[in-house]
Amino acid sequence: MNSGNTFHGEIYEFPGVHLDRFTSNGEVFLLTHSHQDHLQGLLNKSFCNRVYCSLLTKCIIALEDKYSTVLPYLVAKEYNEPFEIETSQCKLTVTLIPSYHCPGSVMFLLEGIDKAVLATGDIRAESWWASTLIKNTYLFPYITGLKVLDQIYIDTTFTYRGEPYISIMPNSEGIFAAMELLKLYPVDDEIQFMFVDSVSGSEEAWFQIANYFDSELRANDLVTRRNELLRKHRDFYSPIKTTFKTGPIFNVGYPKSPPPVLIIIKHAINFNVIDYAGQCLPRKISEIDPRDLKCLFTTIRGHRVYEHDERQWLLPKNQDELLPMAIMLMFSRHSSFEETRNFIDLFRPKSVYPCTKSRVTWLNGFTVSRVFGDLCVGNSNHRFDLDKFKKFGYPLPQIMDREVTSINRWSFSQCLHEVDFVHISSERPFKGQIPLIPKSINKSVTKSSNEFNLQSLIAGRNEEKYKEVINYHKTLRANPVFHRLDYNSSSYGSQSSYEEVKTYSDEEEYYEGDDNPGIESHIRPDDSWGQVFPHPESCMYLSPLLDTQKINDITAQLTKDQRNWNQFRLKSTTK
Repeated sequence: MNSGNTFHGEIYEFPGVHLDRFTSNGEVFLLTHSHQDHLQGLLNKSFCNRVYCSLLTKCIIALEDKYSTVLPYLVAKEYNEPFEIETSQCKLTVTLIPSYHCPGSVMFLLEGIDKAVLATGDIRAESWWASTLIKNTYLFPYITGLKVLDQIYIDTTFTYRGEPYISIMPNSEGIFAAMELLKLYPVDDEIQFMFVDSVSGSEEAWFQIANYFDSELRANDLVTRRNELLRKHRDFYSPIKTTFKTGPIFNVGYPKSPPPVLIIIKHAINFNVIDYAGQCLPRKISEIDPRDLKCLFTTIRGHRVYEHDERQWLLPKNQDELLPMAIMLMFSRHSSFEETRNFIDLFRPKSVYPCTKSRVTWLNGFTVSRVFGDLCVGNSNHRFDLDKFKKFGYPLPQIMDREVTSINRWSFSQCLHEVDFVHISSERPFKGQIPLIPKSINKSVTKSSNEFNLQSLIAGRNEEKYKEVINYHKTLRANPVFHRLDYNSSSYGSQSSYEEVKTYSDEEEYYEGDDNPGIESHIRPDDSWGQVFPHPESCMYLSPLLDTQKINDITAQLTKDQRNWNQFRLKSTTK
């Protein structure tokens, strides 16, 4: 499945205006940010039109030589400075609004004589950022209700997982939780850390962590030059301060000179508290049978790497806990379902047009009328729904009548409720209607999930109240429904690999930089990670908790059945 930029680019309200897709049939082009999947068509020899973008976006694109021929077409504009453009059919005012996705990313406010549109591009509409928009002079009338947007073209990357839609913790909480774990690791010249995801937009995590630990941040030439740019353009990304560099070394992507021990830090979103408690927290050495430990390597300073439970762990000298060699960083550059709804609710437009499309998600109920209709003040004839109905047909009535569901996988209560759902779907996948998790599962869940956050789980892992929960979920991980984990990037569809690190964007695109060498260090970044927990493409729309092996077995059995089911008749109806 392509989870990249699938938006066709046309802004219907203003014919001739195209967004993030560069084709010959447009007249005026707008670029929201520099990720590869939003640059489709820019390098075509036939393309020679003006492209409006932010100054920082142009500077980032200019870092790659392959774009040198198109740089003259990129017209850099300042934030919050309206300018006029004209096509053969319309004249409009355009304003660039800074957005929270990656350095240089913007939203475009398009205003004509009788139409107004907001095109978000990719965004992470965290509450702190969304709450600042009312202070923007040009958005103020639309947020207060003095004016109404005719359309919001909005990032809906969250839809590719299907329902129940997952909650995503704020990036700051994910970074804080990762720091709590990183504080446990020793400083050793033979031990380094590696951020797997080297996509623009991850700088927030790199800089916060490197600054806190007073560390050196190493990267390839492209990423290094990109980081230097951010010293001049400080939107949401404060650059690394001048330090004494007394902390550990952090690498963005695979290092040129691999250390003996390399600990990976991988973005993750499609994850849950059960997996985290069972697999990602330190383990007391006293609670492990020595026969289940295999020493792989010892540093000069006496820190040891062990193999345990088919994974690698680090035991610092004179310490009593095994530390994981793979750290999950909860971080996302795209909005969750709840954040997207809150963003739309802020404006109350006449309609919205999702910028992702998929036949599967559409037929499984992702329509504007069902998911966002209650937030729109216009009629029910949404352009997106009409377009997709013509192309894919209409979803089944029982799907359209179903309540839209979401889940907080960092709530133990909701996560366990999902386990019950998984049991039903894996044991009886073709019997009856599978009940989705109710939206109003438990009013106390929100309160308990807020109190029971990830940082508390890490910091208090040795307290009795937490140990009981952690041990319970370690046992629960042995349940057959947990045979598979989704360790995909947080970047909704990113396929970054720590063994062959390339600079993939959020949507399966990558910068074509120098190839990284194969892993040659004494300790590989946990070879068994991908082997033990594969992620079959056939199950991309299923919950990551499903027993996919059982589903695949059933599928194989049905495939072998050669009977013609179209001619099947019940005995009671045959004569």
